[in-house]
Amino acid sequence: MDWTREEVEAIVADYLKMLTLELAGQSYNKTEHRKSLQTKLNRRTDASIEFKHCNISAAMIDLGFPYIRGYQPRSNYQALLGVIAEEQINSAASLDQAALAAVQQPAITPTQTDFTKVIAVAPSKNHQRALNEPRNPLSFKAVKRDYLEREAKNRSLGLAGEEFIVLNRPGN
Repeated sequence: MDWTREEVEAIVADYLKMLTLELAGQSYNKTEHRKSLQTKLNRRTDASIEFKHCNISAAMIDLGFPYIRGYQPRSNYQALLGVIAEEQINSAASLDQAALAAVQQPAITPTQTDFTKVIAVAPSKNHQRALNEPRNPLSFKAVKRDYLEREAKNRSLGLAGEEFIVLNRPGN
């Protein structure tokens, strides 16, 4: 069932609110947003809403905007979605300001630069388990084959490998 204009307007508006919060570095709860949307979206399933969020991410990229992390773009979206996303973006000054502020921030350099302070315990070797396990007689055994040699000997290719070498020798 196609999404109605009212449904698309509601989900895009909510998506843009979440994106503005994310770009401003503020926390929000995607699950709470999705649950509140369900009452406005003709009881759409969680999966349907999540998928539409991914479609909105693709529309955001097409419009030159960042998208919400976690909603990976799915590009085959409803034409109406692109139209409504563009309309709402054009009227959302706070989103534009948040996006500009986010991209103009200086990069954060890591504070941990001395990796000698990072200590991890190496995993222990447990050879007993391997010795006690029964061997499977059908387990894979590697066989060394020279496929180039087999191809050279294959007369069904038209020429034997030796003849090919002689015919293609420089100067012939």
